[in-house]
Amino acid sequence: MTSWLLIYPGIIISLKIFFILDFTSIGKKGQTDNSVEISSSAQLRAAIFQTTLPSEFSNFLKCMLPSHVTGGFCLSFPKRFCVSHLPKHDANVVLVDEDGAEFSTKYLIGKSGLSGGWRGFSIAHNLVENDVLIFQLIETCKFKVYILRENCLSQIDVAVVLMDFIVEAHNEDQNEKMNMCEANEDKYLEPPEES
Repeated sequence: MTSWLLIYPGIIISLKIFFILDFTSIGKKGQTDNSVEISSSAQLRAAIFQTTLPSEFSNFLKCMLPSHVTGGFCLSFPKRFCVSHLPKHDANVVLVDEDGAEFSTKYLIGKSGLSGGWRGFSIAHNLVENDVLIFQLIETCKFKVYILRENCLSQIDVAVVLMDFIVEAHNEDQNEKMNMCEANEDKYLEPPEES
């Protein structure tokens, strides 16, 4: 169980999050699959959010490094993902942000990732080092991109927080409605009293 105190403009939420992560599937640095080493709050939040995405769409996490968001703006994808899901040749790729805006860029098979044309998406979204992006393949060569910020709450972060908050509130409400009673040595649930 992890407890976080989150402050969002005008709202303070004390949140207890219960989650199970299979850290063996998250991996180590340098692996060439769709895993990342969890070393920041943005990566942890992204890993949790990733579990809520529909399984029929392949996805992967990518933590932003300086070379992804400044200078050359080259962004490599996990090699296994490219082999399994992307064309065997250079192709145009469309990135769709959380607001539905589309950005065209070039996938380079030789680099297993996006060319410097990815620069437009990065700059438009003010990406910085340690932000974490989830790339969800929604069509051939078309990705929905979710951004989890390292230094502030994004729309997705707020949704994850509120989702967990609602689930916990619902669970507490259900617990209050059921009273545990003991009759002899058997335990049974007594329905709530009607008012």
